[in-house]
Amino acid sequence: MLASLPHARLFPPGPPPPARPNTHPRANTTPPSTHQLPEVSSVLNRAAWAFHLAEYPDRPFVSSLLHIIDYGANIGFVGPEYEQASSNLKSAFEFPDSVDAAIAANVAAGRAHGPFPQAPFPDFRSSPLGSITKKRSSKHRLINHLSWPEGQSVNDGIPDAEASISYDFFSSAVEDLVASGRRLILPTVWENEAADIRTW
Repeated sequence: MLASLPHARLFPPGPPPPARPNTHPRANTTPPSTHQLPEVSSVLNRAAWAFHLAEYPDRPFVSSLLHIIDYGANIGFVGPEYEQASSNLKSAFEFPDSVDAAIAANVAAGRAHGPFPQAPFPDFRSSPLGSITKKRSSKHRLINHLSWPEGQSVNDGIPDAEASISYDFFSSAVEDLVASGRRLILPTVWENEAADIRTW
């Protein structure tokens, strides 16, 4: 069945790549049972991801990635749970139209829910929203100040072990591109792709 899907013809799988950094699932290790987890809606094509990762050598990573598509990503928060309200940053009031448009776009794309007239569940937290101008552009970008309040923020509740990453050398990326040959297809069409991953 998978071999008959369009992505199988457009992007035939190549040789398995070597293991990469940042592939340890950490808080997203696939649990032994998922019967109590609600499925999430996602724009990510699970069948396509499963097809192209069928021979990837790091199977726990593949399992975790598919689990994230199905049930969302656990951000690794282990801090105290309590209700928290917040006021938006000054920049949000300076550019209200761009903030409103960004929120509406996220809701329309299924990346966010709301607005809520009241907290949708116990221990609901909100973090301040703001707006920043992109480098070399007049376009504004919505930000969520997850480091507020200092010492008690969402980010403060995520251990460093969950958030640390290591970067590969640029030369390694160049070597991979050269080894892939002239027929390489390198899609660069994703925008705000991190927002397409549901979190909890």
